[in-house]
Amino acid sequence: WLLGRFADARLPTMAAAELAVFEALLTQPDPDLQAWILDPAALAAQQFAGLIAQLRQFHQLDPVPA
Repeated sequence: WLLGRFADARLPTMAAAELAVFEALLTQPDPDLQAWILDPAALAAQQFAGLIAQLRQFHQLDPVPA
């Protein structure tokens, strides 16, 4: 659900390099993906940091700065 909605909205405008990172993210185990999305501090794979940040922003998972 988290990846599907994001993909529907963003894939048409992704550059080739961004798409390659997204495809690589899809190969990761589901428990890792869930942990990274819900707790980005758990993210060990820096290649996905930007994409995880985009996913969190898309789903409004980050607190809004005051």
